[in-house]
Order: sequence, then C-alpha cells, then structure tokens
Amino acid sequence: MATSGDFILAIDTVRVLGIDETRRGKPRWVLCESTGKRVRQDPWDTGFVDIGGSQGMLGQQCGRTTAAVVEG
Repeated sequence: MATSGDFILAIDTVRVLGIDETRRGKPRWVLCESTGKRVRQDPWDTGFVDIGGSQGMLGQQCGRTTAAVVEG
C-alpha cells in the first residue's frame, strides 16, 4: 500500500503552485455543542495544482483555513 510519503516523492518539481478554494454544497446552520448557539458551516476544499507544468491537481485538503493548508 502506498503512503503519502511515496506520493510526495513521485511529484516532479513544481515551478508555480496554484491554490484553489472550492465550495462543496450549500452553507448550513448547525448547533454548536459548546455554546448551544446555531453557527453557519461552509464546506470548503482547498486544492493544490501545478500551474506551470503538466502535473495538474497535486492534492486536495478539506477546509480553507491556514491550519488546513499547512497541515495538509
């Protein structure tokens, strides 16, 4: 079974990295368990693409926060 490390080694050098944020579905209201208040939840994905080369989409991470991008 391939691991993420194996996949990373298979990627060629990327000269221009593109980051694309895509909304999945519609925003919805959910109940926050800690506050008991309704909060808006927006489902987003962050995609990483090779703009300057021919590798296309390199990966995708759920969320659009700094933590999601850095940890992804």
